[in-house]
Amino acid sequence: MHESILIDSEVGPMSVNDIEGTVRVWSWNSDKQEKEFVDVLEVITVDHDNLWSIDGLLLTEDHVIYTEDNEAICVSPEKALENYGIKARAIVKGDALHTLDGSIRTVNRISRYEGSHTTYTLRTINRNFYADGVLVDGEV
Repeated sequence: MHESILIDSEVGPMSVNDIEGTVRVWSWNSDKQEKEFVDVLEVITVDHDNLWSIDGLLLTEDHVIYTEDNEAICVSPEKALENYGIKARAIVKGDALHTLDGSIRTVNRISRYEGSHTTYTLRTINRNFYADGVLVDGEV
């Protein structure tokens, strides 16, 4: 995720630069089929030049996000499988995303985001977290 994308935490949306060990984040528990607060086990930041914008959600081409049915999707499914062992399909316009508040958020625009940028991911017990209100994979 691009460093500007806010993480949904127990105190509201937060920058990755402000996440501390005592702040819990929203995550999806697939066993219980419900969202819950979890601890951030690790914050990982890396510079990337392969970012895409999914209606303003800025992420790397291999960063998996989830549909409202919890299907894994991303810009480059081949890279997600190669880099993280995640089987995903290509994201397409019209996909409905899994959102924190349960609202309908449909993908309308997919475009390349040029340049090299600082990105992050979070390691949580559920291997996912919500960023900008969308369920995203932790990829670690």
